[in-house]
Amino acid sequence: MNECRGRSGSRLLRALGAAGALVLAGGVSQYAGADDVIRPISLGSYCTLPEPGEKPACLDPAQASYPDFFASVDDGQLDSESASRLEADLTAKPGSEDAYLALSSLAYGYLQISSAVSASPDASPILSARLERWNGLLSSTYAEETAPEHFRSALREAADDIHSRVGRFGARCGVNSEECSSGLVLALEQIDRGGPLRAPLRGLIDRFRGGEGTR
Repeated sequence: MNECRGRSGSRLLRALGAAGALVLAGGVSQYAGADDVIRPISLGSYCTLPEPGEKPACLDPAQASYPDFFASVDDGQLDSESASRLEADLTAKPGSEDAYLALSSLAYGYLQISSAVSASPDASPILSARLERWNGLLSSTYAEETAPEHFRSALREAADDIHSRVGRFGARCGVNSEECSSGLVLALEQIDRGGPLRAPLRGLIDRFRGGEGTR
């Protein structure tokens, strides 16, 4: 009798295990088969600027969120409405998923617009003015006390990334006609030096990079 119950119990456990596996498989299938673009959910998901002519897969979620922005900057122009929405997402809740998508998009736009300004400096003063505006937005967000440290680190990474890729274009902006990307890096460094919370952050980032951020 006990042996019979044991066999019956084993069959029940196997059946429950199979049912559980089906439920789990169904859940995974449902997630993987979703039509929506899978957006990054991990913190610190800034997408590094691509090589010329490339657009890495990590930019796909950002491009899905701001299609008009990407289409315009790829043409050396700027869709003001989508750019304004991107800027609002960057500053509304620093450190959120939308803020990371906006940061990656803005960095890509910075690269494309700088290239356009370099090719024809007098063609569109509006583009140079937008680069100056982005410098101000990135700097003010970096200085925001409520911004989480992981997002400040991403902002610094983006600024250094922009400078390493954009500086060669020599795009000018600001009342003193300074080079845009170096002006951005200097602005963030000035914030680092401006208070007790900033210097430890800069030191932490430098340690992550093995001392490369000492320039």
